[in-house]
Amino acid sequence: MARPTLYTPEVVERVCEYLCQGITLEEIGRMDDMPSANTLHDWKSPNPSIKPNIVPDSVASDIARARDVGYDVIASRLRLVAAGIEGHTSNDVQRDKLIIETDLKLLAKWTKKYSDSINQRITDGDGQPLKVNDATQAVLALLTTEQLEKALADVTNKAESV
Repeated sequence: MARPTLYTPEVVERVCEYLCQGITLEEIGRMDDMPSANTLHDWKSPNPSIKPNIVPDSVASDIARARDVGYDVIASRLRLVAAGIEGHTSNDVQRDKLIIETDLKLLAKWTKKYSDSINQRITDGDGQPLKVNDATQAVLALLTTEQLEKALADVTNKAESV
């Protein structure tokens, strides 16, 4: 049977069902009865010349929502592996640890929800981004979070005492 390449809402629905199970687009694209991963990525493209018969925002948003559910499924699966629940573990502690570490790193890259990164936004009194020159940005980049917080507290205290 030939792999489908033409867009249909039914195929997108099946893709989303797989994504909700924590299966990646790349894995879906390798299935015999599904379009290739490249075709699936093209369907998400905002460029109408790539996909003339597809509503751009619809496919991309459906896939994004399904992926979000899939990320939670992957995280839940990791908890089962870590807990050593029968049927979810390979019975090899080192292998299970590698699976958990790899999936956690992937989840952190795929979504901020599972990321350890902290983004700080420095604003002026009106909530607008603070404009700083390149030299100031270079110095700020070298400071730790604690050093920045102390410096900001010092500046705030000095401003309040004036």
